[in-house]
Amino acid sequence: MCRIGGKRSTLSKRFAPSWLTPTVNSIAADLMVRINNAGAANAMNLCCTALLASPPAFADP
Repeated sequence: MCRIGGKRSTLSKRFAPSWLTPTVNSIAADLMVRINNAGAANAMNLCCTALLASPPAFADP
């Protein structure tokens, strides 16, 4: 469904190119993976969080 001129309308499959649906699905899947990877805990962000949470005296060599 989409809005054309304020009215709801469905686009016929004959107007959509055959590559459109697979391309949109691929982009959506890639985007979901990137969002999940950005929010996942890894060694680097856990180490940085520990350093930021520690008192400054512990960070001095």
